[in-house]
Amino acid sequence: MPATATPTPGPAVTRGPTATPFPTRGPAPDAAGTILYAPLEQPVIMGVPVDGQGRKAAEAAPLPLSLDFTPILRQPSPDGRYLLLLQPVEPGGRPYVFDSQTGQLWLVFRGHPWQQTIQGWLYGWHPDSRQALFWFFNNEELWLADVETGQYTVLAMTEGPVQGAALSPDGQRIVYIGRSGANEIMWIVSTTGGDARQLFDPEGISYVFGWSPDGAHILYAGGSSYSKADAAAGTPPPGGPLWLLDPQGQNRRPLSGHFLFGWGFEPVWSPDSQWVALTGPDPGRSFGCAQKDPPPDSTTCRYEGTAIYIENVGTGEVRRLAAGIEPTWSPDGTMLAFLSKQSGAPEVWVIRTDGTDLRQLTTDAQPKHQLVWAQTRR
Repeated sequence: MPATATPTPGPAVTRGPTATPFPTRGPAPDAAGTILYAPLEQPVIMGVPVDGQGRKAAEAAPLPLSLDFTPILRQPSPDGRYLLLLQPVEPGGRPYVFDSQTGQLWLVFRGHPWQQTIQGWLYGWHPDSRQALFWFFNNEELWLADVETGQYTVLAMTEGPVQGAALSPDGQRIVYIGRSGANEIMWIVSTTGGDARQLFDPEGISYVFGWSPDGAHILYAGGSSYSKADAAAGTPPPGGPLWLLDPQGQNRRPLSGHFLFGWGFEPVWSPDSQWVALTGPDPGRSFGCAQKDPPPDSTTCRYEGTAIYIENVGTGEVRRLAAGIEPTWSPDGTMLAFLSKQSGAPEVWVIRTDGTDLRQLTTDAQPKHQLVWAQTRR
């Protein structure tokens, strides 16, 4: 079973950050920023600048970074300075960070004797905008890494891949799903390490997606009501498979929106913690990736029979906004960007949360994925 999270001795291991909580962030004053996306099989990250109303301010253009690989786009830091990327290497990738202030790109673990072989997955930022959560495949460990120095703290030994991990908005705790024998258990550990404890047993195939920005809820998918057959078919059962849980492991309750779990989609919290945006099945249409022989092309089938929904976690209201996939919130929470083929090709679109002001932002007809709305640095 996972060991207690005592940092492993070694020259690259440092003490974790102080336990002083960071203030939680609220919504930005407007939608101004850049909508980032990764064109399929191209060594580039594209950005569409938008103004405070979410209107396109200029045509899409590549970020000024030189890559010799097709990147996996992860999250920008909370202050907007850094952008996390992965160079695809099974079973995840080799982590890089791009500094938008200096235009420099470097390996997160530069200087480490294993820097070219460290592989895994990036799970988001500490609120200090300097440390990132990383699962290290080679040793099956969860690390908190300083992206400027490459130093890290080992927080947990995971006994196999983690099924999602997330930092709390105040920077004090990390929640993740890891193995305990044959079971998958939700664990919680402080960012200083040394106190991992079991939080909850989901009793089934599960994945943790993230903390609400106010720190009140943990969002995860799966559980005992969700079987392997459900995951294979892409047909979630009634009442899920998204769930909320408080940080004490109590008050578990399902969301009503039908999230397509197991197909690479991720639900995302609104900046005010009131809504969850998700990709779900479109009523009356068949999901294009499920139950087909031979297996379909995942770059196209993900658009078939899918729609963007938002659910109010307080009232249970669910709104279908548009056909599409991969929603991402505007910094102020008034709009979403997403990918859709409603014009005939996969393009970036935006829409307001009340379903109005639907607009297409790109027209290049190129396959895209990994959409992120990065706010303007202020």
